[in-house]
Amino acid sequence: MDGPTDFPIPMRDVIESYLDGSQSFESAARQLAAMIRDLVANAKSTAPEPPYRPSQINLKTLSPTEWLNPRSFDAPAGELKVLPLVPGRPPEDERKAEALLQRACSLLDEMDK
Repeated sequence: MDGPTDFPIPMRDVIESYLDGSQSFESAARQLAAMIRDLVANAKSTAPEPPYRPSQINLKTLSPTEWLNPRSFDAPAGELKVLPLVPGRPPEDERKAEALLQRACSLLDEMDK
């Protein structure tokens, strides 16, 4: 997957079918759970990469001003991108899609027990 718009299309299709009313919440959640289980099973079969080990770590003592205002010194910024489950749909549909995905994940937990 190349970027934040690359949510697996088959999963998005299941979510869309639930949002459009052609599939029940529970049915769509079970279908998503099976897809996630298959995705995880296929991902586990690849050889793990060795952990990243930086060649050098620089530590610096921070002044009280730097502690109180982290933007006052140069530090790498992290970035978190949220992956839209149903791009172009209203926020209410995004919330419903998130609830569906949460239910699918809880079903996965139940399957593992």
